[in-house]
Amino acid sequence: MIEDWHNRKTLLSENYQSEIEKIKKMVTLFTYLFQQIFFPHMTIKKKLLGLRKKKNEDNLSKIAGN
Repeated sequence: MIEDWHNRKTLLSENYQSEIEKIKKMVTLFTYLFQQIFFPHMTIKKKLLGLRKKKNEDNLSKIAGN
């Protein structure tokens, strides 16, 4: 009986894990779609790369100026 209970508990745990993974994927997809619909011109990656690029250009201009 104890083994049977443990097996049920393990199955429930595995089901919950798969459900949690599905929910995480749906949230990620929803977030991505929301961003693409409302902010198509600004993705996080592009924004970060743009900021890094600008910072590097500023540093290069300071070095070249001095």
